[in-house]
Amino acid sequence: MAASSLPSRLATVLPLEQVSKIANHKGCRIILGGWTFFTLENLILSHNRSQIIETFSERAYHTGYNTLSSAACLSIAYGYFKHGRRQGPILWGVTPQLRAASAVFTGLGLIGFAQVMPHFRNPVEMLAAMRAGSGGKSLCPMDFEADKAAAAKEGPYGMSRVTRHASLWSFAFLSFGMGALRTVFAAEFCLFATPLAVIGILAAHKDHRYRRGVGGEMLPAFEWPYSSNIPFAACAFGQSKLYECITELKPTNSLIALGVTAGMALRRIKGVV
Repeated sequence: MAASSLPSRLATVLPLEQVSKIANHKGCRIILGGWTFFTLENLILSHNRSQIIETFSERAYHTGYNTLSSAACLSIAYGYFKHGRRQGPILWGVTPQLRAASAVFTGLGLIGFAQVMPHFRNPVEMLAAMRAGSGGKSLCPMDFEADKAAAAKEGPYGMSRVTRHASLWSFAFLSFGMGALRTVFAAEFCLFATPLAVIGILAAHKDHRYRRGVGGEMLPAFEWPYSSNIPFAACAFGQSKLYECITELKPTNSLIALGVTAGMALRRIKGVV
């Protein structure tokens, strides 16, 4: 490809006129500004955590942290509800490819969140136990003993084989799948897509702090190549095994998450939502 054709190719993928419209839209500016402020105040305060606590107090640190984070979230909410809800330049049309990608990211997010929930027992096994006249723990829908056994494992287990920050990335994937990939409006895309970048940055900084012993500790068993910040990086390029992660997931929880994902995808296909 000739060098002279590169600008025209880039203009086709990301038209400057469209970028200009997004930058000039009030809702997009407020939402992106709120996310930027949220990221910066988290980085600055958490990076200087020890100094702030020594100079003032731990209570003052948490008060300032919570106040600034709340202000950032309120500004994002204001930008969305006042100037962003179904507003902004039209980015694209919703295609089958976008709907498929939406289902994938939504499924990953729901499966991740499902692992945080208590371990649900297999309903078939529960029915068999009832017919056999068994009682006690076998009839409880939640298996807390399985959760205790998983928590006692040393090193990465389940979702921590995929990423050290499973809950955060599950939120980002869910936001991207259910929001960013299901809208045609720029302001809504800014709201729901930006958490991918925000969480990537803040999670990396959290790892950096833990390696310095600030606010926590990074255990060697969770370091690269056994786990990673970026999801699936250790599975693809390190020593973590995706198959082991899948076998260690809570099966009933994961099936429920997949069922919800499939239900939402079918509703989208039928045009219900």
